[in-house]
Amino acid sequence: MKLQEISAEKFRLLDPSQRIISHDHARRFALLELDLPAAYGLSWRSEGISPLLELSQNAQRAWLGVDQQVAAINLLTGEVLLKLPFHSHILNIVFGQNVTIVVTDIDFSVFNADLSLRLVADIPDIPGVMSIDKGIFTVKLINGSTQSWDINEGKNLD
Repeated sequence: MKLQEISAEKFRLLDPSQRIISHDHARRFALLELDLPAAYGLSWRSEGISPLLELSQNAQRAWLGVDQQVAAINLLTGEVLLKLPFHSHILNIVFGQNVTIVVTDIDFSVFNADLSLRLVADIPDIPGVMSIDKGIFTVKLINGSTQSWDINEGKNLD
């Protein structure tokens, strides 16, 4: 699997079904080539950021996030499993036991292994360092405080 930057022209030549993340006023473009005969295009607006590309814990899914969009791809079949826009910028993708957490600058979303949405919760400040342990998602905020959530119960522990 390889993610490489491409030209706007090469992106436009891709079949629309291959454009898994696409922005109207994109400035940067990339191609994700899988170890299958499948490749997917991404486009995004932000000059100063690069897409997040994370492998699930079992290495069977690739998660991509850039600007305000996320996608998940089955690496065994090449099938796009999830394409979802967010209201704010995606900062990180974190994996726990049977969950994937997509963190934005204002909230986080917890997806179950079947990609159903388990929880969406607000974050009170811009997140910094984060971890997940035994169902507890902990975020150190840039203001120095720490917030923790029980993602199984769906509640803030602070």
